[in-house]
Amino acid sequence: ADEHRLVFTGNGELQQHRAAEVTRDVRQCVDLIGRLAWPEFVHVLAQARLVLSVDTVAAHVASAVGTPCVALWAATTRISHWRPLGDATVLTNHVSCAPCFRSRGCEAMACIRGLTADAVLEAVQSRLSSARQLQGAACS
Repeated sequence: ADEHRLVFTGNGELQQHRAAEVTRDVRQCVDLIGRLAWPEFVHVLAQARLVLSVDTVAAHVASAVGTPCVALWAATTRISHWRPLGDATVLTNHVSCAPCFRSRGCEAMACIRGLTADAVLEAVQSRLSSARQLQGAACS
């Protein structure tokens, strides 16, 4: 089976707590939250096979260094203006109120909370499959 190592990055006590809940019993997880300086963070993203991120700097950095990215995007602004440039798949749940232009969104945040785990997993698997096909073509 094709195993993947999940690496968690970020900063702050809340993110550390949430990552600890996920990584506690899973061998394939590495928790680097709060442990990376900027150059190390960029290096980790550059070495990744894929970056899965919400609409944060990680998606932009991954795209900038050429790492395939799946970005989960809240529709508080025009996604076409703020999406990562380059190799990124941007997922959002299309809702009639988007873009709302609210800096913190709304209580419902259906534009992001409406994304299903299945849709995210499908995008990740598709991107990993595409990357493997490109590697195979480059090695032929």
